[in-house]
Amino acid sequence: MATPFVISCPECEKQIKVNSDLIGKKLRCKSCQTVFPVQSPEIPEKEKKNSKAPVKAEKNAKQESGEKSANPPESANPANLSDSPQARIRAELEEEDAQGSNPYGLSNEYNDTSARCPRCAAEMPNDKAVICMECGYNTRTRLKHETMVTNEQTSSDIFLWRLPAIIAILASIALIAVSILAWLKMAPSIDKAIAEDEDLKVIPPGSCFALWVNVICLTITYFLSRFSYRRLVLNSRPAEVDITKE
Repeated sequence: MATPFVISCPECEKQIKVNSDLIGKKLRCKSCQTVFPVQSPEIPEKEKKNSKAPVKAEKNAKQESGEKSANPPESANPANLSDSPQARIRAELEEEDAQGSNPYGLSNEYNDTSARCPRCAAEMPNDKAVICMECGYNTRTRLKHETMVTNEQTSSDIFLWRLPAIIAILASIALIAVSILAWLKMAPSIDKAIAEDEDLKVIPPGSCFALWVNVICLTITYFLSRFSYRRLVLNSRPAEVDITKE
């Protein structure tokens, strides 16, 4: 298992936390960008001997002068050892292990079950609310209500919008009149011409012509009437246009 320890950058002396897996590999300091090899935190034998020599000399001096100290050397003071980076890291690891399966301290203290907007996560007025008061999102249509900057519609704009529907109504009335005249005038005149001239007997009777005229006129009248109804009843005003997007 990799053991974490702290090393110092040889250039800027910044403390860096690394694992024992990186021993012998090169590491780049994030502070000064210096690349240096990761060495074992163990003190070499020469340094150990050099560090023990002053201690032995001090002990010999104390024995010769007859002074005896009950306190341990300063280097062996537990308070100083606890202030080292390795001790702090070890204490943090032990604290994380003590926390068990919940290392980040999560809890259900704030278990909020209130309804929230799926778009901005703001709290809805109640569980049956449809529109978010913060962003205007409609939870039924899945659309967001947006504001637009438009020009005020004048009476001339409304008249020009309804004018095609009025013309369609007049055209429908004219087609209905043509259908009626086809039965009253055209069919009898065709039948009379066929009766007077034997060469015209191959022509279908006038009722057939009147029927086709009625079918054509009524079909066109249907589409014109539907257009007029949509323009005058369903959408009686022109659509608003956002002038900021023009």
